[in-house]
Amino acid sequence: QIIRCSITNSTRSRRMCDSEIKGFYQHKKWPTQKEVSSTRWFVGMLISSIFSLVYLFTPLYLLVSVTLLLCQYPSIEWSIYFSSPIVLSAIIPPVAVPWLMGWMTPVLDYFQFERIIETKTVDVRSSMLEEKKNYIFAMQPHGVISFGAICLGVSEDTNQFRGRVRTGVASAVLKIPIIKHVMGIFGLTDVSRRNLQSILKKPGIEGSVFLYVGGMAELFKSTRKKE
Repeated sequence: QIIRCSITNSTRSRRMCDSEIKGFYQHKKWPTQKEVSSTRWFVGMLISSIFSLVYLFTPLYLLVSVTLLLCQYPSIEWSIYFSSPIVLSAIIPPVAVPWLMGWMTPVLDYFQFERIIETKTVDVRSSMLEEKKNYIFAMQPHGVISFGAICLGVSEDTNQFRGRVRTGVASAVLKIPIIKHVMGIFGLTDVSRRNLQSILKKPGIEGSVFLYVGGMAELFKSTRKKE
């Protein structure tokens, strides 16, 4: 079964979604900036900025590390020490960290997160746990960085589901050191056809997956001017 999840922050979209909630929509809205403390909002901004900075500076760190290793500057020992985090990250596979996600709830207040899940009158969680049904959760929009998925994972009430339902990502994300571990705390999986087919054969939570239906193409359509 396919469940559509929308992440929205525009007044127009809220009015539209609020009018459709009865019957087939699950809706949960977090407080706006005016309703939360400035400290909590600021902490949410700092946490969100970590992910943006990792995407921004990791390529530069990779380039500098490779250059220093090749040139053995200022010494071979120092260049190896400087590059060791990249080497370790390249070797060690990423793992989901549900307890850490539980500490990131200020992010929801910073983004004024709103969760709208289009579904029939069925308890999806119980269906996955008790009936062992699996689901494809269709997410939108992708965004430059998928903060929608970050917020959705953080918004889960318990560690029972945090990080267990994997999010499909481009194969490159799982191969880039540092980035794969920072983003990997949310539970990622390769979005390749073969891997998804393998996942969907499993029952329950292990056989469910989040997918951004717009993919990389939608990423390049991101704009500050419109939803």
